[in-house]
Amino acid sequence: YCIPGAPKDCDDGILCTKDSCEAGTGQCSSALAPGSCLIDQGAGAECMAAGVVSPDNPCLGCNPSQSTEVFTANILGTACDDQNVCTTGDACTADGVCVGATPLDCDDGLECTTDACVAEDGLGCTSEVGAGQCVIDNQCWDQGAFKPGGDLCLGCFPGTDAAAWSSSEDGASCDDGDPCTLSETCGGGVCQSGVTKDCSDGLECTADSCNVLNGACESELSPGKCLIDGACKTAGDLDVPQGCRVCDPAFSTVSYVPLSAGTTCSDGDAC
Repeated sequence: YCIPGAPKDCDDGILCTKDSCEAGTGQCSSALAPGSCLIDQGAGAECMAAGVVSPDNPCLGCNPSQSTEVFTANILGTACDDQNVCTTGDACTADGVCVGATPLDCDDGLECTTDACVAEDGLGCTSEVGAGQCVIDNQCWDQGAFKPGGDLCLGCFPGTDAAAWSSSEDGASCDDGDPCTLSETCGGGVCQSGVTKDCSDGLECTADSCNVLNGACESELSPGKCLIDGACKTAGDLDVPQGCRVCDPAFSTVSYVPLSAGTTCSDGDAC
């Protein structure tokens, strides 16, 4: 009798197929596994599970209920990327095309800028500052405006930098915040200390100074001194020519004090 030989090898080498040999004809047959697609993308058929997205189009995929041999349209409205940075809400159409739903809003809310979206090279939102203006700390400033807070050495100078405070011209007037200095000027964007305010009253019997709180000149009489009729006197100085009054700071620093009755004096008459 005839002894059966080795089974015929019908393996097609494809993982997603079930291969067999037809007993009556000896022909090999192949059945695709449920939930699979066998799609040729140019380099030979490849097995793909249901839901696998096409590498070329996010709106196409393996949908065995529609086709097991080619990519077909995914569910309408599936999120995708149309590769255009200037659209948002991209979604798949029924034809398997990714379409951007809404233009990207590039408005920065600043009245001094012209805003736009540039799709080329994926640039996206752009903002152009108007002539003669700066955008600093997300706020519009006109050319020549100074930094808030009284800083006159930093301002909006678009020719130097339209996006940051720039130094004012060296030598420009400014205020260093010290009321006891005068003629301050800018240097390198910083207010340089000016000349110290001259509070001298020309009197050797006073100590003169400037009040740093309000810039007012103040004068303090030295100990043991009187200031009478604008003249400095030392304690014990007599009122010339009579000599009956004396500088006595213990009693008054602004007028002579009468001497005790009977104190020797001169009436100016030698006779």
